[in-house]
Amino acid sequence: MDTGRSGTVLSLEELRDPEKRAAYEEASSIKVLQKNLAAALQEARNTIDSFKEASHVCSMEILSTRENKEKDVGSIEPIFKLEIEDLIEKLRGEIIGQNCENMKMNKQTQLLNKEKAVLEQLASESVARFDKIEGSMSVR
Repeated sequence: MDTGRSGTVLSLEELRDPEKRAAYEEASSIKVLQKNLAAALQEARNTIDSFKEASHVCSMEILSTRENKEKDVGSIEPIFKLEIEDLIEKLRGEIIGQNCENMKMNKQTQLLNKEKAVLEQLASESVARFDKIEGSMSVR
């Protein structure tokens, strides 16, 4: 029995022998399995290579996206800083203006207080004079 033959076609007489036929079918099925296994291995290699390539593309896209994000953030940050500085300057100007206004109001308040004190003193003097005049009139 020559089962070690590879790729050999058996004659009709050899196929009629059940032992030779079984050996041939077994050898053929092993060859088919080997071919299928080799094809599956190649397909697996192709899939892995495809995955590696897709992974590399994704990696490059992530890197590119990260760089773009950093550029965008980098370009926006100075704009925010300028806006904040402008806002701070405006607020500082408002505070200075308000302080000036407060100082004017304080001066006016002090002036009004002085005038009030003068008026109260004048009123007091006037009442005292009036009382004196009234007192001198009633004595006569």
